[in-house]
Amino acid sequence: MAADHRFKLSEEERQRRVQEECRRQEEERQRKAQEERRRQEEKRQRKAQEERRREEERCAREDWIATHKRLQFDQLDRLTGPEFEQRLAILFRHQGYSVKLTKGSGDQGADLLLSKGNILIAVQAKRYTARVGNRAIQELLGGMIFYKCNRGMVVTTSDFTRSAKELAAKASGVELWGRSELRAHFMNAFPYDPPAFSWDAYRKLKKSFYSTS
Repeated sequence: MAADHRFKLSEEERQRRVQEECRRQEEERQRKAQEERRRQEEKRQRKAQEERRREEERCAREDWIATHKRLQFDQLDRLTGPEFEQRLAILFRHQGYSVKLTKGSGDQGADLLLSKGNILIAVQAKRYTARVGNRAIQELLGGMIFYKCNRGMVVTTSDFTRSAKELAAKASGVELWGRSELRAHFMNAFPYDPPAFSWDAYRKLKKSFYSTS
């Protein structure tokens, strides 16, 4: 009987130990699974943070380039009338035109004369902040007649009044370049390579830009 009792206790002890080992293994499995989930979540978060960082930098770099281009174009606003005409002459020469600047006073409505083949264009330049009205169109039409041009352009750093646009639309061969058109041609002719990007320089640029805009 004593031996049977000892055998029974031994069997119960063995089963208890087996159960404890199974429980320990299950706890270890759960711990490892939890640790793996934690590592995967940290990895996912690091990846998401890195993607956000790259996207923020991409947007900042694009804004850095656009801001420098805008600053480059906005230099036109600080030119005098004759300086603006000289800058337009450079632009049109870049586009393949032969360019002649007329005399400052008594220009008969044309500040520049462009020629390319059989095309002769009279250009009225307006370095304005206010909208350009009908008078500029009328002056241009007079210049086209005086210089025997088959086309004419009014180019401004501003924009045009509605009546000026309507008048130009009724005149044959007249083209208007407002600020947006001038910017497009200017940037195409003079592509700008901005300074190397850095976060410190970008933040200083934006702070300076917004404080003066």
